Amino acid sequence: MRQSAGVRAMVEKLYDVMRSADLQSAEELLSTDMTVAIGTDEDEWDTDRAVAVAGFVTQTQEAGPLRIQAGAPRGYSDGSFGWFEDRALVTFSDGESAPVRVTGVVRYENGRWRLVQVHTSIGLPNAEFGLDLTTNPGSQRD
Repeated sequence: MRQSAGVRAMVEKLYDVMRSADLQSAEELLSTDMTVAIGTDEDEWDTDRAVAVAGFVTQTQEAGPLRIQAGAPRGYSDGSFGWFEDRALVTFSDGESAPVRVTGVVRYENGRWRLVQVHTSIGLPNAEFGLDLTTNPGSQRD
């Protein structure tokens, strides 16, 4: 396993696609063997590549212009597979912002990294669920 600038660059490409609502770019980004694209809404769980591509485009068109600011993406690879993580910030057209967590698995195909799996989420405090994990030493943040 090694850090990968190519996988980190692919994260920026993912954000470009999320900003642009460009169907061709979304199609190029997802592997033909994509397994799942999970979004922030509970209904955004797409295991069909065509549905996932359409979801990228439709969501961006409906939400209006988005600004997505990468946090400090980390990308790794081992052979033709890689994975990434980031804490990004999304700013919507109305000026509201939300921190998002983005992880994914990629595969090197035909000269580029492509998404096999991607998961975007908005974290909620454990207290909202009646959980108090402040005494758990395993609960750490980078």
